[in-house]
Amino acid sequence: MRLLLALVLVPALGRLPAMADEARRVTHVDELVWAETATCDKGDDAQRRQCKRVRDAWLAAHAGALLLVDGEPDAFEIGAWNLTKKSLSIKLAGCIRCKPIEVDGRKLRIVPARGGALYDDAKAFPDEAAAVAWAKLAKNRRVEVIVKLPDKRVPVTGGALALEVAGYRVIAACDGSILIASPPSPPSAPDPKACAAP
Repeated sequence: MRLLLALVLVPALGRLPAMADEARRVTHVDELVWAETATCDKGDDAQRRQCKRVRDAWLAAHAGALLLVDGEPDAFEIGAWNLTKKSLSIKLAGCIRCKPIEVDGRKLRIVPARGGALYDDAKAFPDEAAAVAWAKLAKNRRVEVIVKLPDKRVPVTGGALALEVAGYRVIAACDGSILIASPPSPPSAPDPKACAAP
């Protein structure tokens, strides 16, 4: 299921690896969205009770937890070379899956609790050749986001679910270098296969 999960950046202390070690990796983000939004009002009485048991058990197991989720690579945008400033504009949109999703028949957006992009700045380079080389390396990238769940369910307001982010990083898949990160992060493991990918 394609998910939109735009998330807010909140101040975080320490380093991303420490938080990532503490965080639980969530492979299926749709489970998180379902647990936060399921009304369990369909089916007969037994089905509704079963739905509530599954939902409430998931929420209880993850209340207040840090969850590590894979973001959407296309959320990371690199602008054109600025000759005057000798820089590239860089933006990480406030989302993990940048398209609306359908949950129990409702189309929902997952938005930042405080709004705005997770990162929006420029990166300076000595010359255009260095900028082009960096942008080429960044074409194959991974986005990781650490989400902090609240102790209670997040209410859906105006067709949107707002969650917080405790950290993020964008990794150049080929050599594992960090393109941007908050808090700071050391390099990740390289993926030689990504070096040959277009």
